[in-house]
Formats: sequence, structure tokens, C-alpha cells
Amino acid sequence: MIVSLFLLAPAQAQQFMDPLTAPTGPTATAILTDGSTIEGKPNAKMKGMGNIKKLKLKKADGTKVKLAPGDLQELQLTPGGLAKAASAGARMGSISSIAKSNIGASWDREYVVYLPGTLPNGKPALLQILNPHFSTTIEVFPDPAGRETGGVAVGGVAVTGGVLKSYLVRKAGEEQTMLVKKGKYDNLWDTLFADCPDVEKPEKPKWGEMAATVYAHAAACGPQDESAPAEEMADEKMAEAEMPEEGTEEMTEGADEMTEGAEGTETPE
Repeated sequence: MIVSLFLLAPAQAQQFMDPLTAPTGPTATAILTDGSTIEGKPNAKMKGMGNIKKLKLKKADGTKVKLAPGDLQELQLTPGGLAKAASAGARMGSISSIAKSNIGASWDREYVVYLPGTLPNGKPALLQILNPHFSTTIEVFPDPAGRETGGVAVGGVAVTGGVLKSYLVRKAGEEQTMLVKKGKYDNLWDTLFADCPDVEKPEKPKWGEMAATVYAHAAACGPQDESAPAEEMADEKMAEAEMPEEGTEEMTEGADEMTEGAEGTETPE
């Protein structure tokens, strides 16, 4: 089955989020590597687009906690003001759990998510994920050194147009990101998507359709497709276990008839 890029989901589901140029907001929740959480007001310093270099959270009791990318599984930022509109596409649950769930199950919460990763140069980073609702196979982040065409930002939020010319991309199970530029997208298409045979390569891959292709890749080859066959196999095994072997039922009926006949026979004196 070849997946159509544009019939899988509403247009909103096939778009990348606009990256926040400044992670401002009233609250943030840090999920640490040990599973514990810290909540507080964020104070972050950026290094390029979508990359948090330093992070502090001011807790309710006034204490401040410094955090590095290596301390985190995930950072959930509740945006304020205009940033809420920009984060609409990121209404989702924890990336850690959403990666194992169905596409489209992530449209009911209001926060932007940053994930730890490694830049192409090997340095650690805390990057804003731009496709949280279809990231089961490929995660897309802004290129910290990237540029965009046009666009206007107000208070750290892109409010008009603007097309990014490059992204950082990470395949499922990998730690290091790779740089994908608009001018090299055609050459990198196979590296990104050829492992999913249901996604057909167009004659001329278009940069503006990258989000739709990432969505199609997740829909066709994401982990959510693996659970159904396993359940079907389990059901089949249970059915086989409950089904009597061929001939067993007839033998049982014959034995019952013999027993009834024996009970009806009088023993001679």
C-alpha cells in the first residue's frame, strides 16, 4: 500500500510548528532522567533558534534549580501570550509516552516540548521538537544556525509566514541529529524515508512537502502498527487452545453412548 501524503490527516497535522525564538512562559515542567519532575518558572538562555543553552527553574518556594540537557528526558514549557497560538500544534502528552501511541492522540494539551539531543557537531543540546504529534519515527527540530525566508516574530513568536531553510532531524532510536538543508533535501530523501517502502519517493521531492512526508512515514511505518498483528496472533492462539482437536468430539460422544448403554444393561443372575 502506497501512502498518500495529503489524505492521511487534516492539513494542520501535516505541518511543523513555528519555533519559538525565546522560550517564555509562566511555567515549565522538567522531567529528569530518573523520572522525577521539577516545576517552576523558566529562565532560559538560547543559543540559536530553538536551542536552550542554559536553563533555570524558579520553584514555588523561591529556590532556583539549574538544569543541563543531560539532566533531562524532556522539558514541557507552558507558553504565555502569543506563544499559545504558536504552540497549538504541540498540544500533546509526554513525548516519552506519545512515541509509543497512535498518531493524532496528542491534540489536547497546551505546551511546547524540548528534548535533549546531540547536535551534528557532537555538542549536547536541548531542542524544541517541531512535530510532536507525528514523531514516532522521525523527530524534527529547528536548526540553531538556520535562517528563514520572510516572517515576523513578536515576543519570541513567529506571527507571519517565514519558511525555514534547514532542520535538524533525528531518526527513532538515535541520539545524534543530522542537518537537512533545503538545497540538499533531494539528495537526503532516501536517507530519511527509504526505510519505509509504503512511502513512495516523488520524482522531484519538494521542500514544502517535507512535513507531510514525515507524517506519512510515521503513519505507515510507526510503532503503532506493530500492536495489531501481535494481538491478532494472541487471539488466534487462544482460539486454537479452546478448539478441540479433530475427532476428539466424536470420540467423546461415542464414549458417552457406550456409558449410557452400559447403565441400561441388566446383569444376569
